[in-house]
Amino acid sequence: MKKRIITLTSIASLTVWALIGCSKNESGATTLDTAKLQSAFTAAAAVDKAEVEKAINAIKSSDYAAAVTSLKQAASNVKFTPEQQQAVKDLLAQAQAKLGASAGEMVDKAKTAAGAAAGEMADKTKTAAGDAAKKATDDLQKAVGK
Repeated sequence: MKKRIITLTSIASLTVWALIGCSKNESGATTLDTAKLQSAFTAAAAVDKAEVEKAINAIKSSDYAAAVTSLKQAASNVKFTPEQQQAVKDLLAQAQAKLGASAGEMVDKAKTAAGAAAGEMADKTKTAAGDAAKKATDDLQKAVGK
């Protein structure tokens, strides 16, 4: 019985980790519009737009955590024009919202997987308990019958 509980707990844990690891956007489509940011930085010096380019690449690969980090660093650049500052702030807000939504989806998937695993574990435990009770009853009947 302990083996079953350990096995089911392991399966539940692996399922949760698999869901977390595989939660990237399957279609590969970029859901955030980077056009405004790109146009604001077309004439900027390479050194000034390095973090912006990192953020754009992170968004294209759906790595919103890295995008937020790069955009926050870019937002601290005092050399940017007001248009550039606004473009960075706008995309930062969108990336943070997307990151929050992605985290919420992962939590929901993990809850669903954990609930399913717990239900399966309860069913198997109930079956095992029923089997043990039947065996005890049979053994008792055999002992009394002798």
